[in-house]
Amino acid sequence: MKFTASLWKEVENIYPKIIGLPFIQELMKGTLAQDIFTFYVHQDSLYLLDYSKVLAIIAAKSDNTEMITQFLKFAEYSIVVEEERHKIFLKQYSIKPGYQKSPACFTYTNFLLSVATLRSMEEAIASILPCFWIYEKVGSYIYSNASENNPYYNWIVAYAGKEFKEATNKALIITDEIADQATNVSRERMKEVFILSTKMEYIFWDSAYKKEQWVV
Repeated sequence: MKFTASLWKEVENIYPKIIGLPFIQELMKGTLAQDIFTFYVHQDSLYLLDYSKVLAIIAAKSDNTEMITQFLKFAEYSIVVEEERHKIFLKQYSIKPGYQKSPACFTYTNFLLSVATLRSMEEAIASILPCFWIYEKVGSYIYSNASENNPYYNWIVAYAGKEFKEATNKALIITDEIADQATNVSRERMKEVFILSTKMEYIFWDSAYKKEQWVV
């Protein structure tokens, strides 16, 4: 069994809960309130700024030229492609600047940054995988079940498209290759951070639906 297959077994009970979230279901049906979607887009944009830093840190930790190049490409994709895409959404839905990170966004990005800087490269790679894998699966699920004339069609297509699938597949291959060379202890730690990041994917979407704010 591939290591990534064993990772999925660890979170296969979480994934149905993610696609069952009101945010996902209403987005799929096209009934999600625009103010909730705009809140989400802005939080996602803030998230991606830090996510690109994490990818760059992983590249800096590697001594493999191919891996360095790949993670720098991932980082560039996050900064250039995703940010450009978000600018379109921000303009389309008249989202004004000035948002701060929600508690969920702050927690998730700081977790990823701490893993990338303070723990092993193997753990860092495992921690960023759910952002690829869960998003790709959710995007494909929504695309396959989306209502006609869905107002959020552009977002749905973006995360169910060929380019994002290819990036996800590359991330999965790299994770398996790294795990094959890792110790049993390291693989267990990779599982731990992968599970935590998957849980944070759930929390991120749930908090967006609630438009979560700091209470003090």
